[in-house]
Amino acid sequence: MELSIIIVNWNTRDYLRDCLGSIFENVKGISFEVIVVDNNSSDGSAEMVKNEFPLTNLVASDVNTYYAKGNNIGYKISKGNYIAFLNPDTIIYTDPFKTAVEYLRTHADVGAVSCKFLNPDGSFQRVYYRPFLKLSTVLFCLTSIGSLFDKNILKSKYENIYSYKDKDFSKVEKIDQPGATFIVIPKFILSKVGVFDERFPLFFNDVDLCKRIWEAGYEIHVLNDIAITHYAGRGVQQMGELAIDREFDVGCYRYFRKHHGIAQSVFVAVFFLPDLLFLYGHAIFAPILQYFKGIFQYGLVIFREYFISVKEFGISRTNMRVVRFIIRNIKLRRRKVI
Repeated sequence: MELSIIIVNWNTRDYLRDCLGSIFENVKGISFEVIVVDNNSSDGSAEMVKNEFPLTNLVASDVNTYYAKGNNIGYKISKGNYIAFLNPDTIIYTDPFKTAVEYLRTHADVGAVSCKFLNPDGSFQRVYYRPFLKLSTVLFCLTSIGSLFDKNILKSKYENIYSYKDKDFSKVEKIDQPGATFIVIPKFILSKVGVFDERFPLFFNDVDLCKRIWEAGYEIHVLNDIAITHYAGRGVQQMGELAIDREFDVGCYRYFRKHHGIAQSVFVAVFFLPDLLFLYGHAIFAPILQYFKGIFQYGLVIFREYFISVKEFGISRTNMRVVRFIIRNIKLRRRKVI
């Protein structure tokens, strides 16, 4: 078996259907298997795979193992000499896997390859290609205050670095880390460096893996002549903004703790603290503020109606009407209680 394509799915049935259809339609000239690890989806994903794509090796988990562990489960049963990790919210066209495998065979110094990720409208998703993080890029690119300072004072100096603005990806590019949306790695390299670290269940597991590939003496290349469509983040968006931000910040902290030591990881935690306080504060107080906003708006309506009534009937008659209204409603409420 030349290639194992591993897909971890959670509640993205319709995207997964399109993804699998594009794989079986377009992958030619290479022996391959498709392994889908379904993380206890509630949208019928596992049943869809079983009924519509019987050639797929389906692993239906009864719990959500998240991204890192799901890929590791798929890796353990894989038979291919090359391992492709692919997101379910993608569509492939002309076979990118055969091109990737052939490139890896002829470039012994390359430990992993990726391709160009495109939005459905054909525009390039530059956000999925990053250099490894430093404290400066965490501060000026990943925090609200820092990014405002970088944009308005430093003229986006750090954002340009973090977004690889010096690369146009019109040729093969050597980069630190592409997203694991599509990445192909020889199995013998994964046996050396390990697969995904499960301490990073959602975010930074791909960053950590790429870091280990580079540290083992291999490069990572993005091929310019293959591309896929990526419906960005359709699975993880279901978690909600607060959970996503929390998992991202924790993943970043753990990445620095693992690769840069306790001192830098403490700085990362301090950098993220204001944003986390705002997010949790907003989540706690937003319902209360909404309640008082409703009371205020209701009060404005009452006062407006009162002054209209005063203009029409005078103060005395209006006050009498208000008193009768209150008494009538008290009686109605008492009847309902009884």
